[in-house]
Formats: sequence, structure tokens, C-alpha cells
Amino acid sequence: MPLTNGRSLQAQNTQLMTEFVRRVRATADEVSAAQQRPVSVYARVFSYPSANAAVGLDPAAWLREGLVDALITQS
Repeated sequence: MPLTNGRSLQAQNTQLMTEFVRRVRATADEVSAAQQRPVSVYARVFSYPSANAAVGLDPAAWLREGLVDALITQS
């Protein structure tokens, strides 16, 4: 994979997507507090970790960080 600033585009995309999911979680939490009801965050991802990694998705990290409530997989 090509390097940009010493990092692969895949690594950069993974970082960008994880930051995006963090912002989605923060927004969901704000709405949840304002509306006094739970607001869930779901993400649709590929069934295979290698397919997720190839497009810059790290659903395992999202689960570890509590950024998503559930994952929906597709092949």
C-alpha cells in the first residue's frame, strides 16, 4: 500500500474512520441525554477482518472502545 507521511493509506483510513465513529458515538450520547432515552449506534461491516482492514475499518476497536452497540455483518 502506498505510504503517505510514513504511514500506509490503509492505516490513515482506519484512523479517519475510527475518529468518525467516535464522533457518531459522541453525537448519539448527546442526543440520548437531551431526549432522555437510549440512542444506539450500529455499524454494518464485512464478515471477514481482512476485508474490513482493506477498506480502513476496525470494528474490533470500535467494540473495545464502546463506540458501537452492535455490528451487522455482510459477506
